[in-house]
Amino acid sequence: MKVGRRFVCVAAGHAARDVHGDAIFEAIPALGEDGSQVDDPAQGGESMAKVILKRADEQELKIYQSLSDVYGDDPVHPFIPAFKGIVSDVDAEGHPRKFLCMTNLLHGFQNPNVMDVKLGTRTFLESECTDWRKRPDLYRRMLDLFPSHITEEEHAAQSVTKHKWMSLRDSNSTSSTLGFRIDGQWKPDDPDTLTNVHSLDEASKCFKRFICTVGCELCEGDENSHAAYAHCSAGVLATRITEEMERLRAAMEASRFLRRHECIGSSILLVADRLGRAGAFWIDFAKTSLCPKGVTMTHRKPWKLGNHEDGVLTGVDNLVHAWTSVAHQLRPSEDDPAASIRTNGSAEVQEEPSPKRQCTVQVQ
Repeated sequence: MKVGRRFVCVAAGHAARDVHGDAIFEAIPALGEDGSQVDDPAQGGESMAKVILKRADEQELKIYQSLSDVYGDDPVHPFIPAFKGIVSDVDAEGHPRKFLCMTNLLHGFQNPNVMDVKLGTRTFLESECTDWRKRPDLYRRMLDLFPSHITEEEHAAQSVTKHKWMSLRDSNSTSSTLGFRIDGQWKPDDPDTLTNVHSLDEASKCFKRFICTVGCELCEGDENSHAAYAHCSAGVLATRITEEMERLRAAMEASRFLRRHECIGSSILLVADRLGRAGAFWIDFAKTSLCPKGVTMTHRKPWKLGNHEDGVLTGVDNLVHAWTSVAHQLRPSEDDPAASIRTNGSAEVQEEPSPKRQCTVQVQ
């Protein structure tokens, strides 16, 4: 494998902003004996579209190796990237780089809408509670978002601790109350402001807007499409995401891996496309670690320093609740013109004679 072009369909995090060179890249497959690219993994390579390279974090590497070696039969595997090993190379200046090689969860989707939802009632490690090092970069971010919470001492130092920044961000979002936070969204020419989401109702409206955008795309180019069809298509997709979230929750509840690990900063990746495909995946394990010996976690109990509770399942519970509500809102009634549309598992809209109208879906 070699490092290819930058992978742009990233919804949030350092990789989305390319912080410290943390961009994600597509993988260029190995060459066969005749010099041609090979797609079959057994022959030494994989299709570029199927595999991505993420800058290696030693803790995340340890987690992926553990998932492969110790928890190889864990029920969460269908929902996480498959680990393919390490790829090393040098950058343009000759500096060595190391990447995690993993399957691309977006392979098979067509021009998808992608949303990153950060899981957990806290996004900081317990060890960060006693880390008193102050950071100017977090002071500048805090100055933009939470200026009233900066003390005179912090103003004078022009720096704050990571724990203060992260705990304040958690308490000013839905993380501390719902166990999840909508962290970012990727869609060409369709940016969304997510910083003012503070309740389950507001989060549900964001999810509804996210899925209705895809519902409209399902109707693009169809002379017979109109808002009712888009509404139905969005309802189908919302139902599919709800079902995927329920399957993911069941897998996490049965997971030996989750029972033994504290999962801080992991995310749910929500994906939907114009072909009617939808998915929910679990990603980002750089701050996941094995629980201390003798510590038992429920992933739902409130956190207190020392109990290592992360609220991951609390977040998943509330995500299921929110998406169930969205699916119910978008379900067509018997009197709705969209009720006669049949999808047959492919989210294809049947033709029905009607004048072409602009596809708009109201989000209340």
